[in-house]
Amino acid sequence: MRQKYIFYHDHYYYTLKGQIGQGIPVFHGVRQRGGGLGSVLGGIAKYAIPLVMKYTFPHAKEAAIRTLIDIAGNGDSVKTALKRNSLGFIKNVSTGILTSLTTLLDLVKLLLFLI
Repeated sequence: MRQKYIFYHDHYYYTLKGQIGQGIPVFHGVRQRGGGLGSVLGGIAKYAIPLVMKYTFPHAKEAAIRTLIDIAGNGDSVKTALKRNSLGFIKNVSTGILTSLTTLLDLVKLLLFLI
């Protein structure tokens, strides 16, 4: 026949007695309000990632291919090939963004004119 376990250790009992029914006091605190830093960064990433995928990746791929062709085919040094193609990359990305913004602004102007 099994006997009921009786807890006789008074030191452990008095140590843990304050936590019975109240939880561990370390975790008490003020309730967080708002989304926090993760919510802000997630919101930014939600809009930034598609823009990067649309405008940056195609031009980066093109610049990388041109750099490899300059190094392997033309015999240019890595430094000069990277300088030349990185400037072209920045120019291509900026013109792509500016043309999309101008077409968007033209569309907004047209819509406002029709209203």
